[in-house]
Amino acid sequence: MSKSRGDEWYTPRALVEALRPFDIDPCAPSKNHWTARHCYTKEDDGLKLPWFGRFFMNPPYSEIDPWIDKAIEHRNGIALTFARTDTKWAHRAIEGSDGLFLFEGRIAFVDADEKKVGSAPAASVLIAFGEANVEAIEEAAANGLIRGKMFFERSKARKLILPEERKFIPGADLGFNKLAAD
Repeated sequence: MSKSRGDEWYTPRALVEALRPFDIDPCAPSKNHWTARHCYTKEDDGLKLPWFGRFFMNPPYSEIDPWIDKAIEHRNGIALTFARTDTKWAHRAIEGSDGLFLFEGRIAFVDADEKKVGSAPAASVLIAFGEANVEAIEEAAANGLIRGKMFFERSKARKLILPEERKFIPGADLGFNKLAAD
């Protein structure tokens, strides 16, 4: 996230608590971190260990690809990342998720002692895997615990975005890819 702090920026406890309890954080800074009942640290290598139950992760942004792939495979949890829609990993996450929540404003991240270390240098998004996690985000927003907008829900919006009988025509230049019937 920044060269001076590296990947050592942590999610505020109140944000995690707003989304209900989590079973596992596969990329936590310590074994007893506030994000989940069970935490894997960098030394444990949460990519190699089994994930169980509902996960929360704020993955290391410097090597986010394998974390997104594992989240898509596990399908039960919430990832907090930058809203980097121009990246390949973001497109995989969008396709593999059930909902995305864009925050209003920027998140104030904390250090391991829960002291504010600064606001995020970019917009953040919660990526929900599984309908129960979409519901957890929607409930937190409805209760005023988080502010922003759920802007994509695959189960409800997918057919509006790309109907099965349509396809993209690569190379069409209308500012976006042109849709056409088969």
